[in-house]
Amino acid sequence: FGWNIGYRSQSYVYITPTYLRTYLSYLYNTFRHPVLISEFGFPVFGEADKAVEDQLFDSPRSQYYLSFMSEVLKSIWEDGVNVMGALAWSFADNWEFGDYGAQFGMQYVNRTSQERRFKKSLFDLVDFVESRRGN
Repeated sequence: FGWNIGYRSQSYVYITPTYLRTYLSYLYNTFRHPVLISEFGFPVFGEADKAVEDQLFDSPRSQYYLSFMSEVLKSIWEDGVNVMGALAWSFADNWEFGDYGAQFGMQYVNRTSQERRFKKSLFDLVDFVESRRGN
């Protein structure tokens, strides 16, 4: 959108998809080995403080994944980068950073009952991939 850096989460994560494409091209053209994108995800700002229904409607996370995946496809089809795959992280909110404040998950997890509910971003990512699958 004409900015050097995009929407910021509550941590160090920004939405910067064009930089991903540049980086993938650099990696592939420098080392000439297939590239696997691992552990990329986005913690929505203040998500842990929101009501469950609002946590489930995680549009910034959807924007993150869909814009990054679009750039991955451009890397593959326009730049010739051999991308083996992309592993979205994380399927559920977790304790990795010492608390549950930075929620990267595409599932909401109730800490008491362990009930899990899918967030909007999961459906958006699945739809993105499904609509681009080869037959």
